[in-house]
This record gives sequence, structure tokens and C-alpha cells, in this order.
Amino acid sequence: MLNLFRNLAKTWVFKGLFALLILSFAIWGIGDVNFTGAGTRVASVGDEEVSVQDYAEAMNRELSSLSQRAQRRISLEEAEAAGLPQILLARLVRDAALNGEAKRLGVSASDADVRRAIKTSPSFQGLDGSFSEEQYRFVIDRLGFRPEEFEADMRRSLARNVLTYAVAGGAQAAPGLAEAVAAYQMEERRIALIRLPLDAAPDPAAPTDAELKAHIEANRDRFMKPETRAIRWIAIDPQTIAANTVIPEDELREVYEAETDRWTRPAARRVEQLVFDDAAAAAAAKARLDAGEIDFAALAAERGATPEDLSLGEGPADAFPADVAEAAFALAAPGIAGPVETGFGPALLNVVNFAEEEVIPFETAKDILRLTRAAETASADAAALAEDAADILAAGAGIDGLAEELKLVLHAAPALTRAGDAEAGPFGDDPAFLAEAFEAVAGEERDMTETESGGFALVVVDAIDPAAPLSFE
Repeated sequence: MLNLFRNLAKTWVFKGLFALLILSFAIWGIGDVNFTGAGTRVASVGDEEVSVQDYAEAMNRELSSLSQRAQRRISLEEAEAAGLPQILLARLVRDAALNGEAKRLGVSASDADVRRAIKTSPSFQGLDGSFSEEQYRFVIDRLGFRPEEFEADMRRSLARNVLTYAVAGGAQAAPGLAEAVAAYQMEERRIALIRLPLDAAPDPAAPTDAELKAHIEANRDRFMKPETRAIRWIAIDPQTIAANTVIPEDELREVYEAETDRWTRPAARRVEQLVFDDAAAAAAAKARLDAGEIDFAALAAERGATPEDLSLGEGPADAFPADVAEAAFALAAPGIAGPVETGFGPALLNVVNFAEEEVIPFETAKDILRLTRAAETASADAAALAEDAADILAAGAGIDGLAEELKLVLHAAPALTRAGDAEAGPFGDDPAFLAEAFEAVAGEERDMTETESGGFALVVVDAIDPAAPLSFE
């Protein structure tokens, strides 16, 4: 069957049909996709459907597999955060599309093919390396399959493989591609190199004035005096307001008490977990540990567990499964807890790091609270002050009158450039402030403008010295 399809895949008819299939998916997409959970299917491709039950069973198998590899229960929330639902749906839709195409082409795996695939799978081999019926049933049961379901799924998988392998096996490289790839990977070059170090060159002669003038004229944009502006401005700066804002201590204490979670570091544990086959084996191991016959590391090594296999991580109680957290946090000091019945079977827990709950006192937190509250109130105060300034300007007051009435500092810069001047006071290098300064016309009355740092400014341009060529001297 595989040879037949490889021969068919080399024909232009087969390639054309497969290209049309792919193109139809690319243009029209996959019809009838339902993410709301209504009905009995989550997606359909042609006559093939992905049912809600198919999706749920596949998700359960994925979560079970991930949990076994991680040696802890992987929650649905963790899976969603990692994008597993979307990846799983894409895989199921892909398989449904291939299942439908295999049916259309009459591709199917025989009972002998299914039997051979199962019996030669390493997953189903016993200790002697041969197929084990007991191992087979154990593995598919852990995967959530009944034997007839697994064999039907295997039959569909083999049919899909025939289809994809046939297309891949029949593909031919474009003319010249193989030669180009081989040349890139395999060709060699021999080169001759002579180094000419700069310090071996003679010192150049000093340029003449004529050469310098020619160079300046050829690069005139590099030899210009920039435009400068003489400006005055009033700054309403939240940072300045915050620095002068006094927050009463009783208000800080009220905020502190309302945000106790923010100032509380919960108790945390670092936990290792060693799983056993049954409760009796776990109890026997605990007895050996209690008697001092062996330590936890040696016990883990005895069972072939690596440090990566043991670790459940470190964190507060809600970072662990409920049964593990209850046992680990019940200990009064680092040590062994258990046996505990976990999702993977009876286990012993080794609590190797022990941090109790810690509350940051008000005296430590109040300086941080004062800065935060001052910044919050300063933003509101700056906005209110800007509204007052706008009303005063609308009444006809100029920048000098505004500064006097609101008791604001009148800043000045005699030669501000578009690059700004960080030493020129608040907003001296703020992009929005500079844009306002270089959009204004000399003597023009302007409105208050909001800066990128969250403040407000009123700018008046007194004089403009335009850009001009630098003299040769």
C-alpha cells in the first residue's frame, strides 16, 4: 500500500489534488468551528467531526501525561496559560482533515497492520523485551483508552501516516535546488589575504583651506548652527507637587490596614516528593527514615529517582496540590511528612526549606506608602491646577499674571535647541514640551499643554534665532 501511494504521489494529478486540498484550507479555513461549547462538536472538517467528548478525552490524556512527567498535578488553568487547548484543537482538526482524505482515497490499515504496530511498540514491551499483554492494557488504561478505542485510533493513525509519508516520499526538489544546497554546505574556497594596517600608512598632509572649504560645502548639513529659541514657561509638575505633599500618618495607617495582603509574605515551603507503588511500601520507607537507617536522598537514589524527579518546587500553600500542602505545612520544622495519598499514589514528602509568614510592619511600610499616596494625590492636584490656569488664561491674564496669581515659578531658557536642555528646569527635555516650544510663533499666546511625564506647561516664545550655516572660521 505504501509503495502504491508513493508511486501515485509522483504523478502531477496526485500532487495537484493534494495542493487543492491544502489551498482550500488556506482560503476557506475549517468550517463550523464552535468554541462556545454548544452542541455535540467543537469543530468539523468536511464530513469529519471533532466531538465535545473527543476533545474532552484528548484533553484529559494530555493533562495526565503532563502531570506524570512533572511529578505533580497540572491544572487546567496552567494548561490554558500555556496555550494547550489551542494546540490540542489544531492537532485534532489536522487529524480530522487527514482522516477524511484517507477515507476519500480508500486508505485504511488492516488488522494485521494494527496488530504489528501494537506488538512492536516499545511502550508495550515487558521486562524481557517482548510484547506484554499486561503492559499493553496498563498503558492504554493510563491513557484513558479502552482496547477497542485504542485499536480504532491506531488504525486511523496508520492510515494518516500512509497518506503523509506517501506525499513526503513522492516530493521532488526543484531543479537546481539540491546542487545549490550541496554547494553551499560542501564547497571550499582558498583565498590570499594581505593586511594593510592603518598605522603603516604615511601621515596625510595637512589639508589646505580650499580643501576644508570644499569639504564643508559638500557636507553643509553637518556644519550648521541649530535653531535656538528664547522661551519662558510655567511648569505644573506632579513630581514637584508630590515632593511638597504631606500625607497624615493616620491616613497612611488606614491604607496600610486596608492592604494587609500587600505587606504580608505568606509562609512557604520547598518540597520534594517520592512516590511509592502502594501504602505499605511508603510506610516501610518512612519507618526506615524514622529509625535513621537511611536518609531521604539515599532512599530516592535507591528507587532510581533523580533530584528533578523529586522536586515539587517552592512556594506558598496554594502552589501545591491540596493533599501535599496540608501535610507539608503541618510540619513545625523541616523534615519528612507522610505517607500522603497523592494523585500519583502514596508518597513521602521531604520539606527542605521552611519560611514562616512574615508581615512587614507599618513603620517600615509607611515611607513607601507616603511616596505612593503623594504621587497619587499629586497627579490629581496637577490636573486641578491646570484647569485653574486655563480659566485664568481665558480671563485674559498672560504668562506673567498666571505665575503671580498661582504662585508658580516662571522658568526661562535663552537658547533652547530641539535637543532640549535637562538643566533648564522641569520638562527641559520632555518631547511634548519641546514640540510645543518649536511649534509656537514668537509672541504667540498658547494654551496649556500636557507633557509626556504627566504634567502641564504653558510656553511663550520670546525670540527665534533660526538655523544658519557656520562660518568657515
